[in-house]
Order: sequence, then C-alpha cells, then structure tokens
Amino acid sequence: MEPRRQIPMLVIVWGAMVLSVVFYAFLAWLIVPAREDADPASWIANPVVVALHLVGFSALLASSIVPGLMARRLSGEAAARQAWIVRWALLESIAIFGLVLALFLRDARAFLLLGFLSLAGLALAYPHHDNQLSSSDR
Repeated sequence: MEPRRQIPMLVIVWGAMVLSVVFYAFLAWLIVPAREDADPASWIANPVVVALHLVGFSALLASSIVPGLMARRLSGEAAARQAWIVRWALLESIAIFGLVLALFLRDARAFLLLGFLSLAGLALAYPHHDNQLSSSDR
C-alpha cells in the first residue's frame, strides 16, 4: 500500500486509540467519582500507586523504543503499520493503568496523570507524512 493511502487508515486507528482513552476517563468518573474525603497526597505512600506509575512511565519509554526496533528488524509498509500500532497500543496501555489505579483507589482523580500522559503521547504520535517510520528509523 502506498504511503498516501496508508495515512487515512492509520489516522482511523489512531483516532480509535484516542477515543478509547477518553472512554476510560469517562468510565473512571462514572464508576468511581472523585471522593471528597480522600487526599491525593497520601497516595504516594501506597506501593501499588508507585508501581502502576512506574509501569505507566515504562510503557511510555517502551513506546518510543520498541517500534523503532521493530521497524529496523522488519521491512515493508506492513511492518511500518505494525510499528505504529504497537506504539499506540503501548501509549493506550498507560491509560488502562490509570483506570486500574482509579478503580483500586476508588477515586477517579487517580486516573488523571496517567490518562493525560497517554493522551499527550498519542498526540505526539499522530501519523503525519513527516513522521512516518522511514528507512532512517529502521
């Protein structure tokens, strides 16, 4: 598939990933609204909170490393598409960790940092012609 025809398909997949993060945020606020009695500063002492944030930041790091490694080992347009989708899946997983955290703490505000991180990463990974995984990234 030529690159010009590939971009619209990638934009649709990217948009679905962004919408899923927004859906996770909506789900967090629907199931566990923000609690008035909870102090977010006390969450830092909880090892589960620290672990999920570390895993989220690790997924962010992996989203910038793994697709480049994939593109280097594989060749062709299909490999480039797979690398983009893996990048977006890793970025979306950050929001899933945020949702798990919100459910664990029973407070939707726990989703905010990881959800924002996921959306910011997805915004930076928008599929333009300029930032396609080119042969220089492989």
